Amino acid sequence: MLTVKTFAPILATVLLAAVLTPAAQAKGNAEAGATKAAVCTACHGVNGNSVNPEWPNLAGQNARYIEEQLRLFRAGHRNNMVMYPLAMALTDEDIADLAAYFSTQTPSGQEADAANYKTGEALYRGGDRTRGIPSCTSCHGPVGLGNPGSGFPALRAQHSTYTLKQLLDYAADQRYVDIATNTPTKSRNGHMMSSIAKRLNEATDGRWQEGRHYRRISPAIPTNVAPGKVEVLEIFWYGCSHCYSLDPFLESWKKNGKPANVEFVRVPVTWNAGAKLHARLFYTLQALKQDERLHTKVFDTIFRGGNGLLGRDEESTLPVMVAWAKQQGIQEKAFTDAWNSMWVNTKLRQADELVRRYRAEGTPFMAVNGKFSTDVGMAGGVPQMLGLINDLAKAEKAR
Repeated sequence: MLTVKTFAPILATVLLAAVLTPAAQAKGNAEAGATKAAVCTACHGVNGNSVNPEWPNLAGQNARYIEEQLRLFRAGHRNNMVMYPLAMALTDEDIADLAAYFSTQTPSGQEADAANYKTGEALYRGGDRTRGIPSCTSCHGPVGLGNPGSGFPALRAQHSTYTLKQLLDYAADQRYVDIATNTPTKSRNGHMMSSIAKRLNEATDGRWQEGRHYRRISPAIPTNVAPGKVEVLEIFWYGCSHCYSLDPFLESWKKNGKPANVEFVRVPVTWNAGAKLHARLFYTLQALKQDERLHTKVFDTIFRGGNGLLGRDEESTLPVMVAWAKQQGIQEKAFTDAWNSMWVNTKLRQADELVRRYRAEGTPFMAVNGKFSTDVGMAGGVPQMLGLINDLAKAEKAR
């Protein structure tokens, strides 16, 4: 059965073999854009060829599409807190110049995965009438070069990880969301792509395969929940945009979708100095019994308020944290006492050990009863992941 996850590699890789056509004529100045693109190389690579699969290749993308997306980023209408502050500084001329420059570059790398690209190719070229999925060639072209005149993006030579994330965001109505109000915004083709992506997801519902939708953890990791309970654990980081995007779905699931036998537990990562300080904030709020009230508020402060809640080091971070806590109605002494407490230090050591034992290499990472792990990408979408977690939890209860 075809799914978003098996579909993404064809969009991202197999089309590189096609003969590339010249970039559409852009109204910007490509030479000026080359100079302005220097700041873009940190994420999108030299000449727009990104080495990080989570960040898109821009080389050879049509100018009209790049311009449109940069304007959406600048207006805060596309949900991305990394691009939003960068795009805010761009003038219309800057946007046109950048679009002209990247559209003239040549994409490189991205070999097709022979294990699964044929199934994706069939769906890309022929669609699926039984699920109302049209052929992608109508908008993106027979070999994935897009439609420069209409601004439909090129898909060939794009990272499959990035492509998958975009399809999942479309399916969850999270690609075009206003950063200030967290409400859906409009784009030319957002509604069309959302409806198609949701149909792609439908094929995975209720058909869970070990190794594909979830992994078995061996040896199993002991949990601390009461007898008869099943632990569902999220490993997260307050600085992770994917964790921020998942949070409202988890909160809704906790209230309305979580099985009665499930006990939900959060564990923060401590991978680096910033993550450790955010983890200390999490456990400080937990010590003060304020974590349920303020967990989402922390995410909103970072991603909607633009306040990373970090200083240069721990010493300069504490005043930032205290000021924020006071705004939430927490007394300074209570906060600092908890921040420096032995209980919080112990929880941080336990979290560090637990993350290592789960071998969590990314966030958000979900585990069920210490025996199974999954994430949004593996499950095929947020609704699918939550359904999978519920099914695994029910199966654990029956044992």
